[in-house]
Amino acid sequence: MIELLTPIGLTILIWWFATGVVLLLDQVPQGARVYVQYAAAAVMALALIGFADAATQATPTAALSAFAFALICWGWLELTFYAGFITGPRQQAATPGVKGLQRFREAAGAVLYHEIAIAVMAAVLVLLAWNGANQVGVWTFMVLWGMRLSAKLNMFLGVRNHAEAFLPAHMAYLSSYFRKRAMNALFPLSVTVSSLITAWLFQQAMAAPAGTFAQTGLALVATLMALAVLEHWFLVLPLEATKLWTPLFAPAAVPAAPATTPDRHHPHARAHAHPYAPADDRAATPAAVPPASTRTPESLASRESHVGPVGRVGQGEQVILEGDATAHRSLTGVIAGSPTQGPLAPHVRVSAATSPWPPPLFRLRRARS
Repeated sequence: MIELLTPIGLTILIWWFATGVVLLLDQVPQGARVYVQYAAAAVMALALIGFADAATQATPTAALSAFAFALICWGWLELTFYAGFITGPRQQAATPGVKGLQRFREAAGAVLYHEIAIAVMAAVLVLLAWNGANQVGVWTFMVLWGMRLSAKLNMFLGVRNHAEAFLPAHMAYLSSYFRKRAMNALFPLSVTVSSLITAWLFQQAMAAPAGTFAQTGLALVATLMALAVLEHWFLVLPLEATKLWTPLFAPAAVPAAPATTPDRHHPHARAHAHPYAPADDRAATPAAVPPASTRTPESLASRESHVGPVGRVGQGEQVILEGDATAHRSLTGVIAGSPTQGPLAPHVRVSAATSPWPPPLFRLRRARS
């Protein structure tokens, strides 16, 4: 039994680290994305060479190597998708009010090229491992593909959590294809079937001779399957699973801008004030924020929308931005500590509700504690 702990622990560690790296690289500035893609493609090419070599060896080390190389290939596909390089013919939000088959067609159009790329990569890996003694890498890739497709379908049909906060700004239109609901009819079937497969894989791993290639490979794939089932539960449980990777995305603290006292009687004094800055006659403490009924929308100069001011925001306090997720991503930097925004502290968590694009109105409100 103790021999299983090593592959199980390594799988959890690699899963967390690899996911975090992909999410982190997807946040790089636009000008650097192409260089990231070049580097990632080079790493993927080396991984394919290593994958082909590992497929000929039936040892515990080769099982781990094939597993890691398959994850690298999968990570490259994910990186190209979230960077916007391989997505689909439809690169815009869903048509407002669209339903039924047309909604599915639009959603499929948003990811079509990416799904084709996954199928091509799967075929390449199958060919590289054809008649090989080590099929762990192929199993790994198929588990990732199948469970990811299941997660996409569940988000399309409707789940509680979509993790829009990790969508890059240029891909935020994808959130318009997600439906918000507590549960959908597919979810119970998805988790039941995948849980049964996971249990069978672990049973086979425990029955295999200790420390062998078979046990190591089965334990790696079984643990990955279990993590995929856990990710499915994160879709519906009232938990913030994104906190697992929050340390990689916490905005750096930005020093507040020097305090100034504008001449409130000057006709242009408020015209140049930051749209989120509280009025100078408003109290500076969070407890003194006026009730929602007294807040009036202010024009946001950078967008032709409106935002309801919330006053001073305490560090770590959650603020809800109601509106389109694209705007949410563009506003996050402002909310999370812009130097021009002294009253708003860094590390403010922001979430967004989905609405048709372009949104006619946005507003901020405080989250209930």
